[in-house]
Amino acid sequence: MTIADKLIKIKPEVKFFWFITSMIVFFTDNFLVIFSITLISFILYLLTKSYKTIYNNALYGFIPLVIVLLFLGLYGSEKSDLIFTGIAILKWFALGFSAIVFFVITQPFEVLSVLNRFRIHHGIAIAISTGFRFVPIIIEEWQKTYFAQKARGLPILKIQNLFALPTIVSALSVPLLINITQRTEDMYFAMKLKGFLFNHKSGNFKNWSMLDVLFIGYSFVIIVSVFL
Repeated sequence: MTIADKLIKIKPEVKFFWFITSMIVFFTDNFLVIFSITLISFILYLLTKSYKTIYNNALYGFIPLVIVLLFLGLYGSEKSDLIFTGIAILKWFALGFSAIVFFVITQPFEVLSVLNRFRIHHGIAIAISTGFRFVPIIIEEWQKTYFAQKARGLPILKIQNLFALPTIVSALSVPLLINITQRTEDMYFAMKLKGFLFNHKSGNFKNWSMLDVLFIGYSFVIIVSVFL
């Protein structure tokens, strides 16, 4: 069993607690805490081979933000501007790596199970868990539709074809909506056959693995460090 497989078997409650703890980076200016969360998230990102998954495309959205932050930092009038820029970039990458790892090691039924334990309304819990599964579906179907239409000669992302924008949008959106609808129906029946695992109960502390304990301990250390 690989490290990635072991991380996937971590209890859903522990995964949620770790991910929420990782978002502390936006509520603290403690450089050591921010750097630690970023480093640990990046290590997990490598161990789970998240860079090979479809979720890794989310990092590309960070590139414009990083460029803007670097521009502001390099052309700032004070040295503190560059330091602030570095911390801001670390925060965003910490969130990005943590979110990608969380999506990779967490299944939709685990999301539903955790929401059930917190007594979230049944309909809301199902909507959130279904939306959780929809993220990779939308990305995957968009890429398939985009490359399929591009192979057919559709003039995509060309300034000179600006007047053909309605045609381009239609050619991309219609197949995308049809494919997503079909995938939604398949997902609905699959989750229904599994009974949504809505009454799934996690084991007690005795059944926790060493990784569960390590993740909980790490999360508590981060929380305590913020208030020191």
